Amino acid sequence: MRSSIIFLGSLASRTGEASIFYPGGCEIGTRPVDLHLKALSSLGTFVQEDGSSIHCTANSLTGAKIILSFPSVGATENIIIASAVSKGRTTIINPAKEPETSDLASFLNKCGARIYGAGETTVEIEGVSELHPCEHTIIPNRILAATYMSAAAVTGSRIAIDDVRATHLSPVLPVFNEMGCKLYLRDNSLIIDALKGSKECE
Repeated sequence: MRSSIIFLGSLASRTGEASIFYPGGCEIGTRPVDLHLKALSSLGTFVQEDGSSIHCTANSLTGAKIILSFPSVGATENIIIASAVSKGRTTIINPAKEPETSDLASFLNKCGARIYGAGETTVEIEGVSELHPCEHTIIPNRILAATYMSAAAVTGSRIAIDDVRATHLSPVLPVFNEMGCKLYLRDNSLIIDALKGSKECE
């Protein structure tokens, strides 16, 4: 799983030691995890690589200023999770701003973390000694919604998608309009109409 790398920092900080195989699950090109490992090292994790796996040890994590060379979603999430229970303050410069990072911060804050600025140009994390359980509803999956929209556009169909957030889909909505699809947004639902000659919904 590509996402296995996200748990490396949290496992190392919780147990003092963690090992994972190199993450896979992606065929779109080279996707190194160097940003993750550099960030974890900055927080006080000792990282070893043997060609097939990554091994981390950490007596404790200490906050640091981390500048990402590009806004990686995975690296931003890894830093947020690992530093939530670190000592001191962690600052992430040039973090990812995707809705998922903000939702992660919201969840962790409900658990007692102190994370500020998620979704902005700088994220600040004030480490706490422990987290507690909470109830949290995750945000709708914007990628899945856009996939269903694409399927409707390709097949010339009309479908309704419930539980969406228009603000999360705003980058792709103009593209579907340009393709001739009609879009109707009401509350948290979206109708995409790609039928030829279809009439507008009332």
